[in-house]
Amino acid sequence: MLSRKLRRWAWAFLTPALVVYTVFWVLALVAGLGLGTTKWTGYGPITFVGLDNIKNILRDVHFWQSLGRNVRYGALNTIFGLTMGLGTALLIDRVQRLRLLFRTAIYLPVVLSWVIVMFLFRWLFNPTFGLLNPLLRALGLGALAVNWLIDMRSLFYLVCAIAIWKSYPVSTITFYAALQNVSKELKEAAYIDGADELRCTWYVVLPMLKPVAAVVISLSLMDAFRVFEPFFVLGGAGGGLGNLDLDVIAALLYRRAFGQFMLGNASALGFILFILTMTVSIVYLRTLGRSED
Repeated sequence: MLSRKLRRWAWAFLTPALVVYTVFWVLALVAGLGLGTTKWTGYGPITFVGLDNIKNILRDVHFWQSLGRNVRYGALNTIFGLTMGLGTALLIDRVQRLRLLFRTAIYLPVVLSWVIVMFLFRWLFNPTFGLLNPLLRALGLGALAVNWLIDMRSLFYLVCAIAIWKSYPVSTITFYAALQNVSKELKEAAYIDGADELRCTWYVVLPMLKPVAAVVISLSLMDAFRVFEPFFVLGGAGGGLGNLDLDVIAALLYRRAFGQFMLGNASALGFILFILTMTVSIVYLRTLGRSED
């Protein structure tokens, strides 16, 4: 039981955070929910429409197409992010020299801004003076040389690949931290019993990483519904505000709010996105609780 003086100090430190949380999250959420029941362009009269915005969104084919891209990105991000992160963590764990250098180099894409990444990959995949298409032709794969920044199908998977490249180091560091807690005694016992490196990894190390893998999967699925920057920024002239064929839900929300000034519709869309993200968050918290147990 805390003394009265300690409770006062606790409230003194908690109050600023609670005020910021209430003003910028709780009140913003309530205001957004209220705005989602209206028809408003940002100026002029506000018209109450009830649940019409949500009904219109659920009837909108562009919403379902955007949701489908979120789901496809989530599947790719989960599968490749998990396998690449786990494989890279296992490799780094076995490196004896320059381990710190490798860890830093692996994590570098995460700290790069999307603006830098945008210019880098726009230059790399440019059909006129980029490096990729000449390399494909030199390798005899000229049939694969397309205009990556115009073809919507190739651009979607290109953006997914770049987003995975930029985000999978988080999985790598997570798995690497978990590997440091794997019991060395168990691994040594497996080696004594005749297991080689591959069998020890498969039967001893990987089963102990299952709780961490569950958390990584949950975080990847959460990121799938919150993703915005790679599809909006890297889409460039072919995506972003210019083309519906590359929109995910967050980009569609941005378009509705700041491109078409449909603030009520955008707020309702944000509420749907909040529900989707909250659902995955609840699954994540339950997974985390089971892993801790």
